[in-house]
Amino acid sequence: MIRCALIVIAGFFAVQAVAQEMPKMKPGLWETTTSTGGQKGAPAHTSKSSMCISEAVQKDMMTFSQSMGAQCSKNITRRDGNKYIGEAECNFGGSVMKSQSVSTFTGDTSYRVESRATFSPPMGGMSESTSTQEAKFVGPCPAGMKPGDMNMGGRTMNISDMAKMMKGAKK
Repeated sequence: MIRCALIVIAGFFAVQAVAQEMPKMKPGLWETTTSTGGQKGAPAHTSKSSMCISEAVQKDMMTFSQSMGAQCSKNITRRDGNKYIGEAECNFGGSVMKSQSVSTFTGDTSYRVESRATFSPPMGGMSESTSTQEAKFVGPCPAGMKPGDMNMGGRTMNISDMAKMMKGAKK
């Protein structure tokens, strides 16, 4: 579950642009559909999640995403209108990941991220991965759901708390 959450975080801000350049997302409840494929020997998979977003959560996620990007030897993003095109090369436990992503924002109420990554040598048996993530604002956060809460498959975790725990673990 934590691995899935990290994928969502990374996809959520797959581009490593300067924080003030990133589009701000409308605070409230967001629903996300993530489709993965391309892993040799593994079937395509689609998952759905919902998350309560606030300005503070967006800032936490951007900070976490930028710290992940700081570990990469290459991390380039360019903006083309409402699209952010990213390329990264990172070393994760002896495996070099090369990734490309295109994030398309529609105002402050939806976005789509298409990404492709290769791993050399394969990481956990995976040499290639593709994913598409589509997210949209659906309204105010429901009662009982606080900013940062993310529901995946009936389980709820708080992304801001996770990002803070991981940041503390790195120190």
